[in-house]
Amino acid sequence: MPSATSSTNSNRIPLWDNLKFLLILLVVVGHFAEAGGSPHLFRSVFLFIYSFHMPAFFFVSGLFHSNKDIPKKTVVYLTLYILMKAVLFVERSLLGQKPTFSLFTESGIPWFMFAMAVFGLLTYLLRDVDPRILVLFFIITACFAGYDTK
Repeated sequence: MPSATSSTNSNRIPLWDNLKFLLILLVVVGHFAEAGGSPHLFRSVFLFIYSFHMPAFFFVSGLFHSNKDIPKKTVVYLTLYILMKAVLFVERSLLGQKPTFSLFTESGIPWFMFAMAVFGLLTYLLRDVDPRILVLFFIITACFAGYDTK
């Protein structure tokens, strides 16, 4: 029986693939809960899932992060971000909505592409800073962000 860290394919680790699957499943459940019926129950489920699933996505992505070709990867993520924004703009126009094009007001996949570009670039720029200081700084920043009422 293979262990949790063994791989049937030399490039894949089932433990991490399964974790990513679970996190994607939680995204679906979270979006369902966001649009759900019973306000209190669904809001609680939504807040619970969203309190950890995106940081977990970034954590897992960071485990497999390589500083190789950071500028190229950043350009790819930013290109995907802009293309997806344009596709959503056209889609909304075709559906009869009055879309506006703003680079910094989107959620979903475009947001994730932008965030991956920013975080990839940040990991490269901050690669020589003591990780303990970075963790403390980002935890404090996240706590303050939680007080934002917007």
